[in-house]
Amino acid sequence: SKHKHLDLELVSPNALLNEVAQLIQPQADHKQIGLIVDVDEELPPIAIDVNAMHQVMMNLLTNAIEAVDRKKGVVTLQSRFDSARNEAHLIVTDNGSGIAEDMQASIFDAFTSTKGQRGTGLGLAVSKKIVEEHGGRIALESRPDHGSAFTVILPADTSESSNMMDTRAPKPMARTDLDDTF
Repeated sequence: SKHKHLDLELVSPNALLNEVAQLIQPQADHKQIGLIVDVDEELPPIAIDVNAMHQVMMNLLTNAIEAVDRKKGVVTLQSRFDSARNEAHLIVTDNGSGIAEDMQASIFDAFTSTKGQRGTGLGLAVSKKIVEEHGGRIALESRPDHGSAFTVILPADTSESSNMMDTRAPKPMARTDLDDTF
């Protein structure tokens, strides 16, 4: 995957999560599992490439749905705002089989898969790359037979990124006495 220029815009991560949940709901319904969305209303808008982050969250949710047992599975999609660190946390949790400890260190490496022939081993590697291009990181917590939680941690400081995204017309220059001489 080559480096892609991010098309950053200031958006609500909660709106993105709700949209992704709506799109993935038919898969959850087909498998007869629970899909819970729990968003933090205090989470401010942040600068993200919506399409790229959409891909990340769809990948994490698809993996979570595939990891849980039919009729017994529960997948939770959460957002949290860490005001002390000024970070947005987007969390996908499942009560599936978990990831073996010996696989956890390499789970984000390209061509590493726990799905056997069903997976390419690229989804988590690409997701990690996208998150890092946003200045963030992705973390995994997993216990075999108890499930997994993938946390996408993104900077929520909009001051620097809003300067990059300021598309307003420049302010008119102040008129000075020199203007009359030209």
